[in-house]
Amino acid sequence: MPDELPHPAGHPACTPAPEAGHGAAEESIRLVVAWYSEQIMKQRRADEPDQVLLADLLEARRACLADQQALGEATAEEVARTVAAYAARYKELTAP
Repeated sequence: MPDELPHPAGHPACTPAPEAGHGAAEESIRLVVAWYSEQIMKQRRADEPDQVLLADLLEARRACLADQQALGEATAEEVARTVAAYAARYKELTAP
């Protein structure tokens, strides 16, 4: 008889637990996406919007949303890097 028997399929040890960091990563990305969305709205409402800036903002927001989508498959290490990167980006974007 083996020392350790495999866990049955429904056993908690076989089900990946959601990482606590995923919530923090999602929130970090959400804050950055919200900042970009606000800037996009400002450009769209401007009398003479800067089309180059608007395109850059839209592309940056798309990249953030892609990162958010990728969180579902991210390892704990990737999630930690995402939290750090987006926290730094948000700080940079909102710095006076």
